[in-house]
Amino acid sequence: MIILILGMILILLSSYFLSKFDILNPVFLCCAAFLLSIFSAYYNIFNWAIHLSPITIGLILCSLTAMVVCSTLVTEISFKNSNSFQLVRVKTIKIEDYKFYLILLIGIAAAYFYLKDVIRIAKSSGYVSGSGLTELLTMYRKSHFDSSSVENNISRVAFYLIDIYKVMTHLITYVAINNLITAKNNKDRFDAAKLFSVTLLYAGISILGAARFRILQLFTYIVIVYFMLYKKKNGWKKRFKIKTILMIILAVFLLLTVFVALRSVIGRETDSDPIYYITSYMGGSIELLDLFIKDPVPPSDIWGKESFYMIYSFLGRKLHIEEWCYTFVKEFRMANGYNVGNVYSALRCFYYDFGFLGCVLASGLVGAIYTYLYKRIGRKKIDTDIDLGIVAYGFIFYAIALYCINYYFDFVSPSYIKTILFFIIGKWFLVRFKIRIAK
Repeated sequence: MIILILGMILILLSSYFLSKFDILNPVFLCCAAFLLSIFSAYYNIFNWAIHLSPITIGLILCSLTAMVVCSTLVTEISFKNSNSFQLVRVKTIKIEDYKFYLILLIGIAAAYFYLKDVIRIAKSSGYVSGSGLTELLTMYRKSHFDSSSVENNISRVAFYLIDIYKVMTHLITYVAINNLITAKNNKDRFDAAKLFSVTLLYAGISILGAARFRILQLFTYIVIVYFMLYKKKNGWKKRFKIKTILMIILAVFLLLTVFVALRSVIGRETDSDPIYYITSYMGGSIELLDLFIKDPVPPSDIWGKESFYMIYSFLGRKLHIEEWCYTFVKEFRMANGYNVGNVYSALRCFYYDFGFLGCVLASGLVGAIYTYLYKRIGRKKIDTDIDLGIVAYGFIFYAIALYCINYYFDFVSPSYIKTILFFIIGKWFLVRFKIRIAK
């Protein structure tokens, strides 16, 4: 374990220096998150009786090294003058009140229809009306794991309303962050803060799904959009102040506090103390990856079964190929009598599908793609309104930010094209669509 920690620290420092001290570099942030995950696992070294195999240590270190190397190559080959970003003016984005209230109304409708479906599905597992929110979400989660068709049980009305509201939430949140940065007085700040009511409602809808992942995704989106816009306004060479870094730490602390507080609300009852609960969630993936490598599940005849699950699922439904219409929930595992869970980091899927070398190469590819997107968006002169490049990048950033916890590349599917289309239409509605009343 000490070898893994020292090796990870060396990789993190290398990433920091090679990225020219850019703490927003996606690979640097991925390495930082991985180191935090390793420290969390180390906290439970005696609880779980951790004895990492050389293969596990090698896989983690080689995969993250490949990320750093590929990120550096992309920067040196495609963005040699990456520090010559232009300083641009970030302007306030005006959103008419009727658009804001219409989006809020869509969110309320989505929450209403979704709650109806959650209650209906929970009743199939024994939920009795009036038993409380915790019991409701517990029974809903039980139905989710007992049935492979829970998503299909959600009405089309609720599904499409949530889909639309998700897109509009990310766009409105971008506007709120942008306007907070450009605010000149308290009224401007209030008008910007008011837009976050859309964001909070979306977080509430996510909780109704008895899962906190979407809140983590939304948090990473907010952080990335804020600092991308901050850099656009103040210059990419300008270093972050200590005050700003302390604000990030405080925000992470508040997120973890909310994360723990929600465990009982969504039906994840546990007697463990908050520190163990957090470290087991953040560090369990390291131990679980090791357990998987020592005792893997049987191989599959489907190439890339776990890595390309969403693509196979989509094509299987469209082409009526039954073999591709599969669902899977990663197996839960025990370590020294403790239930560690079933999140194995993104490395598990790559390792299962492509082996050791394939996992290393896939990680390098991920690092290269995210670095290219980050640098490309950084060089682009910002739009006078909503920059869809920043929105799209922030929308998928969670996958690399949470690379150390689980495989979250669920956006790698043909349906993501629909999401991009919705973003384009949503932007047009917010900043281009006008109602003209003839005089």
